[in-house]
Amino acid sequence: MTTTAPDLRRLRPPRREPPAQKVAAYWAQRGGPFTVHVDMPACFACFLEARTWSRLQRAHLVDRARGGLDGAQNLAMLCPLCHRVMPVFRPGQEQDAIQYILDGGYYPLLLAAGYRNAGSGVAAGAVLPPAGVVGDPGAGNGRDAPRDAPASGTSEVGS
Repeated sequence: MTTTAPDLRRLRPPRREPPAQKVAAYWAQRGGPFTVHVDMPACFACFLEARTWSRLQRAHLVDRARGGLDGAQNLAMLCPLCHRVMPVFRPGQEQDAIQYILDGGYYPLLLAAGYRNAGSGVAAGAVLPPAGVVGDPGAGNGRDAPRDAPASGTSEVGS
């Protein structure tokens, strides 16, 4: 007798994420750990400025597929690059997710990959590494692996 795994999409409620402006307002009112100026939209990690908050992406601190909620307390506003390279965090790893963002998101990865000229170009479109260096899910770099799991084998989709 063969059993199939349950379809998790049916068990999970539909997304009900608050608007980007509300996420920013939540963290600004909280007064930390992120530095947020509601009238100056910018990535919480690398400080890349955006014209509006809706140009940034809502990233789950605890991945939604791992049981993370869609409320502002579990969301951070990130630029597409910082969101793409953000590891998957599980329940109980909220502080690790916050620390990852406070450490600068993708920017330290650029420096580690040898992109020393990226410092002046972060706000204007940083020099990006080639595919497979940073954030390429097919490169086995651990982007989609949970923080405490090895980076090889099967991958899971992040927030």
